[in-house]
Amino acid sequence: MKKCVVNAADAEVFLRNGLRKFDDFFDFSGGQTVNRNEKRDVTVLSLESANGRPRIYYMKRFFCPHLKDMLFTIRNFGRLCSQAELEWRCAHILLKNGIETYHPVGWGVQTCCGIERRSFFITEKIDGRNLIDYLLEHWNGFDAAMQEKLVVGLARFFRSLHQAKLSLPDSYLWHLFVLEPSGAGDPFRFAIIDLHRMRLNAAAAKHAAYNLGALLFSLPDEWFDRRLRELFLQAYLEPCGQEAVVDRQSFLAVLKKREQTLIARRKKLSLERLKKM
Repeated sequence: MKKCVVNAADAEVFLRNGLRKFDDFFDFSGGQTVNRNEKRDVTVLSLESANGRPRIYYMKRFFCPHLKDMLFTIRNFGRLCSQAELEWRCAHILLKNGIETYHPVGWGVQTCCGIERRSFFITEKIDGRNLIDYLLEHWNGFDAAMQEKLVVGLARFFRSLHQAKLSLPDSYLWHLFVLEPSGAGDPFRFAIIDLHRMRLNAAAAKHAAYNLGALLFSLPDEWFDRRLRELFLQAYLEPCGQEAVVDRQSFLAVLKKREQTLIARRKKLSLERLKKM
């Protein structure tokens, strides 16, 4: 069985480019693959539109999901669903809570006896830049005050995420985007991507600490020194209060353990390694 779900506002663009059925999308070869592993890939689609200007989309394709990934969808939503539908639903949940991510456009799945075989998830291009690319260009030109604004803004972004009882264990620097300024308030706004392990109703502080441990692991020391890391944690924990954090020391212990585990497994990331990613 094959199924496609597409936003009405984007259907005309897809039809204009011959994309209507599941196979049309999944087998489309006109894009540029920018990320690939044995379980999924990401392709950039530049599609002709009615006004003659190309519309840019990102399509993530999933191949033969692992059993644990299938079981994870049941834990989150109470029923089995595809990896594409999981990301579709997670993106809508983030946006509903005022947390920016990629805006979902469509998804499709091929199943056999109710079990996912392949699926795809399509989003709009984010109106911003990958945070690594942005920092490579701007960080050294920032004065101390601007660096602190960015760090505090990032802390508040994650506090909002966790106050919504959402957990993203893959909260690495390369999954973050800095958005175009909204024209008011703080100059830094953020978005997060890669939602296939997002957990709902994660109220315990350990989930938040686990997320932040991954983030701090991914921050190169050349940019984020001890002072800025302490500022990040202070901004996250203190101003409006992180309600889930009952015991600050236990929270920080979980965070540090997660960071050290990643360092032991992957080696601490440096600025030079980030430049090659």
